[in-house]
Amino acid sequence: MKQRFKQLVPGIKNSQKLRVVVDGIGLYMSVKDACLSFSTHSVSLAVYCGISSLIRYNYNNPMPITGHVGTWNGHNVQIDIIKE
Repeated sequence: MKQRFKQLVPGIKNSQKLRVVVDGIGLYMSVKDACLSFSTHSVSLAVYCGISSLIRYNYNNPMPITGHVGTWNGHNVQIDIIKE
């Protein structure tokens, strides 16, 4: 039986595809994978903070952005939303 998750990051679907670059390593994944799949807690937290920051910036913004770069929890993170 599949386990169901509530919305992990408020404001974005768990199935939304992302390109995540952490310290120079790029991965294509969904929001659910980005929040749950990393081997260390510090990387998972950095990616979660990057996604949250992107969504927070786009909230009530007339021209939303599709990418965001920053340093969270000591890791350089780039988040790009992939249009489907």
